[in-house]
Amino acid sequence: MSEVFYMPTRFSPADVEQLRREAKVLRRSGALTQSQALDQVAQRQGWTNWALLQRNALPAELHDAIQLSVEQYRGGDRGVFVLQISLTDPKLLVELSRSGEFSFELPQVPQRWIVRRFTELRGSAPDPFLDRRWETPRGRFVDGRFICIVSTNGVQPDRVEAEIAVGLDPLCARIRHEALAALAGRQAAQSAALPVRLFFARPQSGGADEICDTPYPTLEDALKAELPPGSRAIGVPTEHGWWTYQPPFGWQAPAR
Repeated sequence: MSEVFYMPTRFSPADVEQLRREAKVLRRSGALTQSQALDQVAQRQGWTNWALLQRNALPAELHDAIQLSVEQYRGGDRGVFVLQISLTDPKLLVELSRSGEFSFELPQVPQRWIVRRFTELRGSAPDPFLDRRWETPRGRFVDGRFICIVSTNGVQPDRVEAEIAVGLDPLCARIRHEALAALAGRQAAQSAALPVRLFFARPQSGGADEICDTPYPTLEDALKAELPPGSRAIGVPTEHGWWTYQPPFGWQAPAR
């Protein structure tokens, strides 16, 4: 059997709802309040309580932006597989190409499994997808893809099928999850670093307007801001589109 490796999992909104339903079933089967049942479900997943699990849920759009595929390695032994994680969101690919390298920490691998390079070993050339310069190896995305070999290690031939049945899917899911969590953390850090900017037009003495922008800590602050005399609001860009100012109606939310 594979060695158990266990870390708190960050769930998609759909997964959170499924866990909530599990808590309801648990509450009905025992003398628990709904809050106690939720906390117990969260603790099974490695979280201290339900509030922490829910607070760390992954954005739905990110959960759908990473695609995992696992295929038998052609010409290899039965226990050798090619794992590929692809970024499928074109907007996300453009953002990452502009911001530079994107890598993630690989999870702890069970005792009877190994993660190794997919590319051929050519002299001392480093693998583009696996970065082993760190204490914990990292996976690196190249052109929107991460590829590696996942294989059984030291398993007797008559036990390979059983090991694949219990170990392959959890390991591959954990690798995908770590990539997803790193991506969510990266985007959260970028969002926190970028203030909300209010764009407005300020009249000039020559008759033409000067387009200006002012940063604010939140969208609410930007929408309530007082502009310089004679200026008119243009809009506030957000990740969901532009808030636009349309007299006499005021601020209009982005179209969905």
